[in-house]
Amino acid sequence: MLFEDIPLREEIHNQLKSLGFQEATPIQRESIPPALAGKDLIACAKTGSGKTLAFLIPIYEKFLKSNEGISALVLAPTRELVIQIKDEALRLGMENVAAIYGGEGYEKQKLALKQNPALIVATPGRLLDFLRSQTISVQRIKTVVLDEADRMLDMGFLDDVKTILRQIPIEQISLFSATLNYEAMYSVWEFMKDPVEIFVNPEQITHEKIQQSLIHLAREEKLPYITLYLKEENQFPVILFSNTKHIIPQIAATLRANGIAAEGLSSVLSQAKRKKVLEGFKQGKFQVLVATDVASRGIHIDDVKLVVNFDIPQDPENYVHRIGRTARAGKEGRSLSICSEADYMELEKLESYLKYKIPVEQPRDELLAKLNEVTIPKTRLNQKTHRTRHTDRHKHKMKPYKQKARVKASIPRKHPRKRGAVRKKENRTTPQVKKQVLQVPAYPAATMPRTVLTKAKKPSFFTRLKKLFRKS
Repeated sequence: MLFEDIPLREEIHNQLKSLGFQEATPIQRESIPPALAGKDLIACAKTGSGKTLAFLIPIYEKFLKSNEGISALVLAPTRELVIQIKDEALRLGMENVAAIYGGEGYEKQKLALKQNPALIVATPGRLLDFLRSQTISVQRIKTVVLDEADRMLDMGFLDDVKTILRQIPIEQISLFSATLNYEAMYSVWEFMKDPVEIFVNPEQITHEKIQQSLIHLAREEKLPYITLYLKEENQFPVILFSNTKHIIPQIAATLRANGIAAEGLSSVLSQAKRKKVLEGFKQGKFQVLVATDVASRGIHIDDVKLVVNFDIPQDPENYVHRIGRTARAGKEGRSLSICSEADYMELEKLESYLKYKIPVEQPRDELLAKLNEVTIPKTRLNQKTHRTRHTDRHKHKMKPYKQKARVKASIPRKHPRKRGAVRKKENRTTPQVKKQVLQVPAYPAATMPRTVLTKAKKPSFFTRLKKLFRKS
C-alpha cells in the first residue's frame, strides 16, 4: 500500500515524497486509517517497523484540519526517545514542537510550553513536575500517544502516566509497543473507548533480515577479541551494548587506543553530553557507539551495519530491542552476541524466550593468536566523585587529623579560685578489706579433709549489708 492511497493533505504527501517514503509499512497501513477516523488504538509491532510515523502522520493531519489550535501529547520512557520523536516530527513538517524531559533546565522548557505547541513530546516524570507546579495547562490536549508502553511499565512510570491521563480531557488515545505486554495494555484500558487492536507479527520475536550469531569466549578475552574483530570486519557504524555502565569507558578507550573511533553513552553523562554523542554518531564522526540498554530504545539510525552484545542481556526483551537497531527501513543487518562463563544462565533464559537456538560462530584462530597485541589502557571502572579523587591525589600531603579538646562551658562559681591555686584533693578513703589467709593444717595429701581444700565462699550481698549496718 502506498502513502498516496491514504487520504492525507497534499503538504504531507509532498513531505513524505521528499523524505523518500513511498510505500507504507504494515503497521502504518493498519493504524493510520483508524487513527484518522478518531478511534483509539492498541498497536504492537517489532522494533524498526515505522511506529513513529504511524502516530505522527495522523497527529499532523488533524492539526492541519483543525482551526482551534488543539495540541497532542506523546509520552515516551527515555530522553533519547523524546528527542528522536521531536526530530522526526520536525522532519515531517511540524514546526511548533516542544520536548520536555529531565536533565535540562526548567525555564527553557517552560518557555516552549507557553508558546502553545502543536505537539508535546515528554517523559512522564518531567511533565508531572510541570503539572504539579501548575505551570502548564493540558486542557488543549485532545490526543495522547503512549510510545514504548511496555518499557514505561518496566521503568515504573505506570502511576505517573495514570496521574497525567486523569488530568487531560482525552478524545483519542493510542498505545504503541514493540513487545506484546498485556499488563501494559490493560493498565490504560480505563481511558480507552472500544480500542482497535492491531498486532503486526507480535509473536515473531526473530528478525528475518538480521543475521544473528553467538560466540563463546572467556571473560578476559572478550574485549581484545571484539577489538580485533571490528578492525578486521571494517563494517561501520556499529552499536555495542553492555549490561553495566561502569565498563563502558574502558571499552570505548580500548577501541580508541587501537585505531577505532568510539564514544560511550550511558546515564553517567550529562544530558548535554549524551545529546552531543548521539548527534556525532548520526553524523558519522565516530564509528562505534558503546551504550547501555537505556539507549537501546532511543537510537534510530537507518545505516547501522552491526550490533554487538558485549554481554548477554539479563532481560530477554532487551535482546530484541538491541538487535532491532540494525536492519531498519527494510535493510539487512547483523548481530553478534558474546557469551562468557558468567552469561550461561542468561543465555539459557534468552533462548527459552526466543524459542530457538542462536547460531554459534567459532572464534577465529588468527584473532585469538593476536589477543596480546591489543592495547588496553588503564581506566577507572568505578568513577569516583571529584571530592574523593581530590582527597586521594593529595593524600601524601595531608597531615594526621588531631581532635581538638572539648572546651567546657564556664559556670560562674560562688567562690572563684585564685589564679595558680591548686584544688585540694578530697580524702576519699576506701575501706580496705583484710585478706584472710587460709590456714592449712599439716595433713598428708591422702588423708586431707575435702572441706579444707575448698576455697571460702564470697559473702553475699545481704551479708555485707548487715555488716555495714552493724558498724554504723
